[in-house]
Amino acid sequence: MRGIFASLILLLAISTFFSMSVKVIHKDMMVANELQTSQSMPDIVVLNNGVFEIWSVPNRGRVLYKVSVGGEEFLYFNPFPLPYYDETEGKYILEFGGVYFSVPWNPRSVQPYNLDYKVERKKGSVELLEFGENPTEKLRSDIGVLVRDRDPKIQIEVTVTNRSGKDKVLNFSVILVFPLDDSKSIESNLKDLQGKSLKNFADKTEGTFNLESGWIGIKSLKSGKSLILKFKKSSKMKFITWGMKYDDYIGGAPYIKFTVSYPRKTLKSGGKITYVIELDVK
Repeated sequence: MRGIFASLILLLAISTFFSMSVKVIHKDMMVANELQTSQSMPDIVVLNNGVFEIWSVPNRGRVLYKVSVGGEEFLYFNPFPLPYYDETEGKYILEFGGVYFSVPWNPRSVQPYNLDYKVERKKGSVELLEFGENPTEKLRSDIGVLVRDRDPKIQIEVTVTNRSGKDKVLNFSVILVFPLDDSKSIESNLKDLQGKSLKNFADKTEGTFNLESGWIGIKSLKSGKSLILKFKKSSKMKFITWGMKYDDYIGGAPYIKFTVSYPRKTLKSGGKITYVIELDVK
């Protein structure tokens, strides 16, 4: 009897260990810049921890491209977007969607630079390591996406290193693009946004909030599941949505895009700074 009990414990431990899955797939995706490293069929790293499945496309700088829970998608994504004109940037933007960062940034294509990657597997966890550098500014980012077995949290750690040989002013932001349609509503500590869905935005809407901490995310009205970003020590958050009239705009789509910006930092030559971003599936 003792042997059977021990075997059951071992079987449970093995099944728990192997509930984490990692694979690489390839899908066609628009090439948004002139870089020779850009691939039309980039690697897509797929991690499944038994709670959610995430897709990452390092070759597009999309640290997260999909987050799926029970077949529902909690990030907006479009492999072949139409460009829209951003009046603030004064440039045309191709919004693939997902979660990405402002460093390293390619100002020519208004996109994050392509990243290289490797996967490190440990018992009970997987860490996706992505890294790249802006060749002009010489700001390198090392990004670790840590996923634990059956854990609803996605922890992302971004370390920016100044390799330019001179001091640099760092403007760091995390950009998140959530689907916003009749099946989703916004989750936030901001009263102006909490509970709003597509029907609450009659037309294209933009806004900016000054804040230090809080949360922002998207909730499924069908399952009640949410994907939430918690942030601390930020300086401002801005958003844009095309609202109910997204079809009237070139490049418009049923999504809401948030940019959470952190206070400017002067990064000395050789200096580095680390940001920790946490997403919760609830």
